[in-house]
Amino acid sequence: MALSQKQHNDKLVEMLTANPELIKDQNWRLHNLYFIVTKDGDKQVFQMNRAQEHFYENYLHQKHPYHRHIILKSRQLGFTTFIDIFILDSILFNPNKEGIIIAHKVLDATEIFDKKIEFAIRNMADDIKGAFFKINHRSARKIQVIIDYGPEEGSTSSLAVSVSGRSGTYHYVHISEFAKMCAQFPK
Repeated sequence: MALSQKQHNDKLVEMLTANPELIKDQNWRLHNLYFIVTKDGDKQVFQMNRAQEHFYENYLHQKHPYHRHIILKSRQLGFTTFIDIFILDSILFNPNKEGIIIAHKVLDATEIFDKKIEFAIRNMADDIKGAFFKINHRSARKIQVIIDYGPEEGSTSSLAVSVSGRSGTYHYVHISEFAKMCAQFPK
């Protein structure tokens, strides 16, 4: 029997109280902190599938400073959700990081923000949010957080969803529908 959201979040708080070092493990965070809406419309804790796990372990988890990956669109593998949760996690738990998700239409950018980023934050355990970061600024397509623990306390990070990444320096970039963007802006 699956745990309710409250039961799950209470269990996470107990786990972190018993072992505070867990919060430093990105793989643990990705498998425990974030709720998503499935393709069937159900709310559940995000769990990487086999393809996402392979990509994370073999490409994203490596600590090389400059990665560029083009993932050919395979329907129903959940890479948009996975990459967006990965970027969200990276800005929530790393100081002074900037992320952007670029969509080819304003409506798509707003939908990505609402259904992936905002949803994941809204459904995260309040005790975890309050202990590790606080929302400094939130708009329709951008969130800025202040890191609230450790030696980097007071540092900010942010994640925006837009139709352009101009005039910014970003550590994490996800271009959704890259082929459509290339067709629309061939240069």
